[in-house]
Amino acid sequence: MGVVLLTCLTALMVPPQPLQLTFDAESAALSDVAVVCAPAFYTALQPWIEHRQAQGHRITLVSNQGSINDIRGRLRQVSKGGKLRWVVLIGDTIGMEGHALRDELQTPTAYATATVLPKFGGKHHIATDNAYADLDEDGVPELAVGRITADQPIELAQIVQRIIDYEQQELGPWRQRVNLIAGVGGFGKLADFVLESATRRFLTSEIPAHYATTMTYGSWQSPYCPDPQRFHSMAIDRFNEGCLFWVYIGHGHRRYLDQVHVPGGSFHILDINDTPKLQSRSGRPISIFLACHTGAFDNEHDCMAEQMLRTPGGPIAVVAASRLTMPYAMAVLGDGMIRRYFHDNVSTLGEVILGAKQQMLPKRNAAHSVNRQLLDTLAATFSPNKDQLADELREHVYLFNLIGDPLLRIRRPQPIALSVKTHQVAGGLCRVQLQSPIAGRALVEIVCRRDRLKSRPKPRDTFEFAPEALDEMQRTYLAANDPVWAAGEAQVTEGENVVELPIPTAANGPCVVRVYVRNERGDAIGSTAVFVTASRRR
Repeated sequence: MGVVLLTCLTALMVPPQPLQLTFDAESAALSDVAVVCAPAFYTALQPWIEHRQAQGHRITLVSNQGSINDIRGRLRQVSKGGKLRWVVLIGDTIGMEGHALRDELQTPTAYATATVLPKFGGKHHIATDNAYADLDEDGVPELAVGRITADQPIELAQIVQRIIDYEQQELGPWRQRVNLIAGVGGFGKLADFVLESATRRFLTSEIPAHYATTMTYGSWQSPYCPDPQRFHSMAIDRFNEGCLFWVYIGHGHRRYLDQVHVPGGSFHILDINDTPKLQSRSGRPISIFLACHTGAFDNEHDCMAEQMLRTPGGPIAVVAASRLTMPYAMAVLGDGMIRRYFHDNVSTLGEVILGAKQQMLPKRNAAHSVNRQLLDTLAATFSPNKDQLADELREHVYLFNLIGDPLLRIRRPQPIALSVKTHQVAGGLCRVQLQSPIAGRALVEIVCRRDRLKSRPKPRDTFEFAPEALDEMQRTYLAANDPVWAAGEAQVTEGENVVELPIPTAANGPCVVRVYVRNERGDAIGSTAVFVTASRRR
């Protein structure tokens, strides 16, 4: 049908029969958003279009018919004006062998040839939507792209409403929280070390201290491992409590995640049949799977990412890989996404992923983060693929796709400036001076630093199935994820405020004072480091 202009969309909303519209290159050149979809989706998409228009976007509709090269040709016409930044794909897709028979509602994906992955058991072709992001074919994506994998208009309408609700919903502490679920790598000691090191640094250095983090880890020797029999329920609970990001790191398959393995048994984490249990009580998480196959959206049956996106209580978007993945490149991508979100101040999820992919590729490499330098050094020295690291990174740019809306707005809290004495004494009062950009209810906390625990757990040299041993694992897990020494609430005004918080006598060592303020219109957040010493009084 060619490119359909948004200016003509009103005539399409309730058409008695399909209308053939002509392409106006001049108007399309002003668009910053291109939506590739079938006409049958237009009515369901209308609330989303109005929502994005109200945000200032110019939108062009592009036909999903023909080959992927046909569609990319239409997108190139839209991009000639130099305004195009986002591409939204509507509809599921089908595998390579079925393209000639695809449903008219489906939008085709591309297939990139893999040279590294087959050496480790992966397929030779990678299902990827990156071709829609790299119109100049220089290997580096220049557009933010995402796919809403709705099979029918009713599904699209439901997902669209959830997107709008997400961007308009009440704010809350969930936006201050990042929850990680990690399996044991099993790639070998070295690869596991790389993966686990990236996870630790992900937690301790890249995420600002004013964000709360939890870890649910599948290694039974770790204090972050719950009773393995409850691992599944803990993973679900971490999702349902609401959080900014819910991140899984480990082995994955198209319809299920790896199991937790302990001496004498293995336990379930999550599979596609568990999605009805996803019922986020507050903010819908953005789910990120640093794992194999969980985003294999080109299969005849829906993958984990697709099923989670369409689940009423599920994530608002999913980032996942369509084929086998490798720990080094995944760690680099994860590092890039976290830096892009927390440090680059971009406004949409699509831009977070685009920036992370761009920094993976050699031609865009500039000054790297300390994390990235560490990962590169480890991989160059120890990786079984150390002679093809650039190819590994390039293939992971193809592998990871956004199942969701690339224009999803990320509403960041405003910053709060804090002034607190660096050295504090246990048993005393911590005087917190804060410059709040808003008036509202403030939550003030003193927490131990992320690389520490409030108490040192006993080392585990053996695993026991005895009820008392499993209960102790659960208590240790809950304690490891509770860094709060002290917390209090106060009403604050816009501008300068002072809040005093008693410091428990047990508090000690490197800590963080963090503050979260919210009202009905917005929120704000801030933190500062302190060191707590024991009182000299006996």
